[in-house]
Amino acid sequence: MVRDFPDSIAAGNSYLRIGSKLREDSKYPESDTAYDSFVHHFPRHPLLVVGYMGLAANAELENHADKALETYKEVATQFNSSFMAPMALFQQARLVAAKGDLKEAQQLFEGLVRRYPESSFSGEAGRRAGRLADKLSQEAPKPSPAAPTTAKSPEP
Repeated sequence: MVRDFPDSIAAGNSYLRIGSKLREDSKYPESDTAYDSFVHHFPRHPLLVVGYMGLAANAELENHADKALETYKEVATQFNSSFMAPMALFQQARLVAAKGDLKEAQQLFEGLVRRYPESSFSGEAGRRAGRLADKLSQEAPKPSPAAPTTAKSPEP
């Protein structure tokens, strides 16, 4: 298909299927090549976002969390009206939490709930935001009680 119709939507779809199959077979570098070829050769493809999500998922599977995080962030920003945007934002928040930035992760999860309330990710994002809020409130330094002021009574 790719050789016969190199600039067709079907050829782009083939790259996506190849990338996915190679990832399933744990052939991440080859999968990255297929996804890279797809995003560079088919910048107007209706499923372009899927190519970027494939690259992000591969980066995560290859233990390149920073690269995955950047790609998820790019997808959530650049493709914010896409069907994949809530998933990208969820994955971004999850990786930010794993890095230990709980406040930012909480804000990302809450943002997902506000922006994509009908998304299948919204419920879980809300629960995770709540758990992070609880954790952050437990970690917050407790204000020390003010030393009681003893009022001196006037001397007789």
